[in-house]
Amino acid sequence: QEFFANTRLKVQRVTSIGESLLNLTHNVGFWKKEVVKNIVHFGPASVHVLFVQQGTLLLCRDIPLRYGDVDQDQLYERLITEIKRSTLFFRQNFPQGEINEVLLSGESDMIGNLVSRAGDDLGIETNALRFDDNLDRSAFRGDWDEFRFHIPTLSAAFGAAWHKTPDAG
Repeated sequence: QEFFANTRLKVQRVTSIGESLLNLTHNVGFWKKEVVKNIVHFGPASVHVLFVQQGTLLLCRDIPLRYGDVDQDQLYERLITEIKRSTLFFRQNFPQGEINEVLLSGESDMIGNLVSRAGDDLGIETNALRFDDNLDRSAFRGDWDEFRFHIPTLSAAFGAAWHKTPDAG
């Protein structure tokens, strides 16, 4: 508290990566009734695996991971194994939950490679978490295409800060 008092910054919300991603997906609003999304977020030192249904976090698992310690193929195999383990645990504890999609986000250069390969290995449709169409760009200054390239890296930050504005009507 003393640190923030000296910086004149006001803490609005303290949150976790899981809660931030839950808030982001809730505000983007792409839920189908009774469907579970598996969100895999690549943080700087770990992978966060979330299972979310209609804006409710059902399960969250953090997997410590050092990206630089292994080659890309070993890393890919470990990730697929950990996602499968998480999915198996989820299905054992939530047998009624139907997972229809894996959404990838975060700080990894592997996301594009994972999207193209993981769907077959996991047996579930796999996509990158996309929400840039939901962003209001009216006040944005700069090269949007360059900024948009970095949006997956910022997904947890967007989720922590995003608040829906009430409709004017």
